[in-house]
Amino acid sequence: MRVNYSGVLGVIGGLLDLAVGFTLAQSGFAPSAMGTGMMTGAGILMSDFWAGVFIAILGVAVLVTGFLAFRATSMSQIRTIGGLMLVYGVLMLVIGFTMFYGLGMPMQGSFLSGSLMLGIGVLMIISGSNMVRSPEMV
Repeated sequence: MRVNYSGVLGVIGGLLDLAVGFTLAQSGFAPSAMGTGMMTGAGILMSDFWAGVFIAILGVAVLVTGFLAFRATSMSQIRTIGGLMLVYGVLMLVIGFTMFYGLGMPMQGSFLSGSLMLGIGVLMIISGSNMVRSPEMV
């Protein structure tokens, strides 16, 4: 049952990441967005376009993992998918946190998108940790 739940979370999270990534990548080309971006930890300016591309690639990875969760049959596959869900959940928490609090990547609807990413990120971490710890109960 948890594998199906993780699959649904993966599909929803992947679609959300794709939508946010494409929206952010398109806003990077807008004339009003010239020079905008977010500062990374190393002090390098990361443009909205490249942030959007990264989030879209993350969305594809989450979406593929979500579809693979429906087909997982062995314990090693379930644990691997659970570990990936943990990693994706943490990434979604970080991205959602920055969008929710307006720390970077300014876009229309970032409060709602950030809130959804935070929620799905938490659910993915919970689901992934359950799959890694006790896959025999799946």
